[in-house]
Amino acid sequence: MAPLTGIHAYFINNKPIYSAFLADVEAQGGSTDPFSPASAFPDGYFTAIPWVGVVVQKDPDYEGDTAAYKAVSVTLNGQTYPLHLNSVQSFETGATGYFHSAPAPQREDYFGVPPLAGTEEVTVTLLYDDVPYQNTVLAPVEPLGATTKWSDIILNYGNLFTDDVRNQEAYDINPAAFLNTASYYLQAAIPRFNRPTEIISYLSQRTPSFFSETQWAVPAEILPPGEMQTPTTEPITIQAKPGYELCSVVIRGTDKFGNPVDTPYSMETYDPQTGKVTFPAGLISGTEFIIDLYRDGVFQKTLSPDMKRILGLCFHMVWEYRFTGNWLARSAKVSDKSFAPPNEANWTRAQEEKRRSEEDTLNQELRRYEQACTYRGVVNFSPSINLF
Repeated sequence: MAPLTGIHAYFINNKPIYSAFLADVEAQGGSTDPFSPASAFPDGYFTAIPWVGVVVQKDPDYEGDTAAYKAVSVTLNGQTYPLHLNSVQSFETGATGYFHSAPAPQREDYFGVPPLAGTEEVTVTLLYDDVPYQNTVLAPVEPLGATTKWSDIILNYGNLFTDDVRNQEAYDINPAAFLNTASYYLQAAIPRFNRPTEIISYLSQRTPSFFSETQWAVPAEILPPGEMQTPTTEPITIQAKPGYELCSVVIRGTDKFGNPVDTPYSMETYDPQTGKVTFPAGLISGTEFIIDLYRDGVFQKTLSPDMKRILGLCFHMVWEYRFTGNWLARSAKVSDKSFAPPNEANWTRAQEEKRRSEEDTLNQELRRYEQACTYRGVVNFSPSINLF
């Protein structure tokens, strides 16, 4: 039996997360004496010099000798950076290391990861007896200057052209899950905005969206037949992931046919600094919740309304191809006196014509925008006005 069940990793860029790390160490029976208290650090310290912390989740049923750990690393974009343990040779419960370089690398623990250009997911690995225990955390980097959020393009432009009632229903039920799905449409749509050619580099300066989903059920008691579960009498807090902007919670149930049905739930509170989700008292035991977290993608540059509108058209084209390319709608079907489906050939032909018309509209918009950019460069606008 292994002495641990897993690990909790922390990207420490503010005091509340550092305090949560220390509380986790204590919860696992470890000592916080090796770590300075949160009050010892000035405001803004962790933002300028972020840390990564890892806490071993100990198995309460383990009865062997106390284990020591030392092989910790972080993986970013396929590159692995081991933790340089200079202050100690090993640890039993928790350890921290500067994410980048340490102020005193001969004495401090650090990973030596190059500075991040934008928000990234970091995988922390602890190796024990050649068995890797991993936890993925978000390393949020706030962009400098004005940006454009992906949700602005999706909700205010893409959905405007698409006008799919199912999108509105999905957003009303679970905004985080909807935006996550729509972000894939947007990522596929961005390369379609390719005129003038300079716009490709302009739009490539972006940070993608991030999404995390957690399933949690209210603990239930085993009761005699006929007895009802009693509602909870105290708030319940569970640990999710920090660093996200939007938290959506739904109650997962089933309809009379056994199909999953999600019902929106809005009584929870999410702390983006610590990642904790708190539910109020009154929950019914056994209720299953789906907790979805979403961090918006951003363009590192401010996009003009014309650029947003064209991206919205590109988003619509991706939706159009997916909708008209539906296999079931295009496949031949058996018909009889009780069921007469539309003619597949005519339907396919009509959809192809509509799609070509949409493509022509998009190409016309791209040409018009390219001409406008060329005109601005020729007539010598004020230097304060950018090409785009």
